[in-house]
Amino acid sequence: MRIKDKWLLRGMGILRSIASKGIWITLPVGKHTGFGIYNKNKVIAGNQRENTERFEEHLADVALDGGFIEHQERMQDMKLGAYPLSFCGCETIAVYNAMSHLNPEGGFFKALPSIITYFEKRGVALAGEFGIDPRSLSSYFDELGYRTYMTMNQQETLRIIKTTDVYIMTFYNNRKRLSDMIHTVCITKGKDGRLRAHNAGTKESYLNLQEMMRNLGVKGKAEMICFLGIRKPKA
Repeated sequence: MRIKDKWLLRGMGILRSIASKGIWITLPVGKHTGFGIYNKNKVIAGNQRENTERFEEHLADVALDGGFIEHQERMQDMKLGAYPLSFCGCETIAVYNAMSHLNPEGGFFKALPSIITYFEKRGVALAGEFGIDPRSLSSYFDELGYRTYMTMNQQETLRIIKTTDVYIMTFYNNRKRLSDMIHTVCITKGKDGRLRAHNAGTKESYLNLQEMMRNLGVKGKAEMICFLGIRKPKA
């Protein structure tokens, strides 16, 4: 693991540990954030009610996009922790998109609010301003009986892509400047073997992960942090 990845993930783990307590703290680290103290359980309960109601208004867009959420920026009216989903919700959206791909019959079509609640209780960093610790994403699938495989080694991704059904990748938008933030996307593989990233600002498909990385984030500067493969349980 590269040093910067090690420290990033260690930091996310610390923030996740802080968030596991009964009180959430937010810090002034950007234009969307400020100092605040919140009752964790009260915020989660309020978010669950409001997110369930407001997600109904997004379902038409999701249906038009084949059951995937492709426009995180439109979800200012939903929340993860103390912040708009449009700002910090990419991990929960990636989980939703992966479940949509794994369940094309529509069983998880309305599941986004419950996915948000799950990670608010288990994986959120601080009160959501840093999103979700990417290492916590596999637990959601594990509890539902899926097999998961995570790596931080790009060479290992080739094996995972061949042996699993859908993927979630966290990456630096700009490997040279952390202030450009990180992003997490669901990646699906078409019948032709080409890869497509969802909620990535493009509907292009790519021959392989290397070609995809050249077109994500700040073009030519994106860099993978970790890669999760999910496989359906055997019947």
